[in-house]
Amino acid sequence: MIRNQKTATLAGITAIILWSFSALVTWQINRLPLFETMFFVMTISFLTSLARVIVMKKQNEILRIPKKTWIFIISLFCINQTAYLQSFRLAPANLVDLANHTWPLLVTIISYKLYKEPLSRLHIFALLLALYGVFLLFKQQDSSNSQYSSLILGVFLGFIAGGFWALFTSYSKHHKMNEEVAALCCGPIAIISLLLHLSCENFIVPSLKESFYLF
Repeated sequence: MIRNQKTATLAGITAIILWSFSALVTWQINRLPLFETMFFVMTISFLTSLARVIVMKKQNEILRIPKKTWIFIISLFCINQTAYLQSFRLAPANLVDLANHTWPLLVTIISYKLYKEPLSRLHIFALLLALYGVFLLFKQQDSSNSQYSSLILGVFLGFIAGGFWALFTSYSKHHKMNEEVAALCCGPIAIISLLLHLSCENFIVPSLKESFYLF
C-alpha cells in the first residue's frame, strides 16, 4: 500500500513538472484566436484518445457512462480550457501558471468538502504558501500600468481554470472514472469551439513554429 502511494505521488509530481511546460507552449501560440486554438488542441486530444480506446477495445466501458456524467465533464472542460487559454492573453505566464498550479492543493480541499477525505494542516499551509507566492509576483507589477486590470483578470482566470480542473480531478478520482473519458470529451468541445470560432473570429494560419506547439 505504501509503495502504491509513493508511486502515485511520484507520478503526480512528474505530471505537474511536465504540465509546467504547457504554460510555455500556450504562451507561444497566443497570436492565434482563442477558439481556433481550442479547436486544434481539442481535436488532436480527441482523435488520439479515440484511437487508444479502439485499440484497447474499451468502447463498451465508455458507452456505459451516463449522459449526465458526459455533460458534467464537458461543461467543466469548456470552462477550464477557455479560462486557461484566455488567462495567458491577459497576464504574464509566470503569474498565470502559478495561479493555475494551485489546483493540486484545491483537490484536497474539494475532496474534503465533497467526499470527506482527510485534510491536514500541511495541505492548508501549502495552499496559503502558493497564494502568497502569487501575491509576491503580483505585488511586483506596476499598478499604474494601463494593462493592470487585464492582469488581474488574467490571474483570476488562472485560478478559475485550476479550480475547475481540481473539481474534475476530485470527481474522477471519487467515481473511479476511466482516464480516457476526459480526452473523449474533447470531441464535443472541439465542435463547440469550431462553431464559436466561425461565428466570432477570423481564421489565422498557424506558422510552422505554432503548428509544432499545437500538435
